[in-house]
Amino acid sequence: MVNSIEGEITAIQADFTHTMTWLRGDYLPSPLPKAVEDRIATLVSRFDSLRELVEDREAAVAFMRTRSQESVPDDVAGRLIDGENPMRVWRQHRGLSLRSLANRAGTSPSALSDIENGKSEGRLSILQRIARVLDIDLDDLIPAVGHAANDGG
Repeated sequence: MVNSIEGEITAIQADFTHTMTWLRGDYLPSPLPKAVEDRIATLVSRFDSLRELVEDREAAVAFMRTRSQESVPDDVAGRLIDGENPMRVWRQHRGLSLRSLANRAGTSPSALSDIENGKSEGRLSILQRIARVLDIDLDDLIPAVGHAANDGG
């Protein structure tokens, strides 16, 4: 609905602009009387206000649609973008040790360490359990393309 309103405002504004160009070219004196210029400025201001209202409503709708989703802190996003192992980044962000994550995911700390250090990709079933414990999508455990796993942690 918001997009149709935005489209309607755009169409009206284009029609208004076209009409004013036509009137100025064929019928209206140049320069226009002050009263006419003021009326045009008022109409333009009303169009701008409507457009801002639509943008505000679109932002409110987007916020309502995503407000229950977790936001990712800048430091976490930065570490992921830099190519650090996603499991390590999310595990540390959630405040879990390797041992704690391993216990919750039903695997060994050494298996998790191997995944974090790039020595193993990990079985799909283990990765699914890790993702569930970390409360992330399975895709979020896949390292960024073009980055090798970083050591540390």
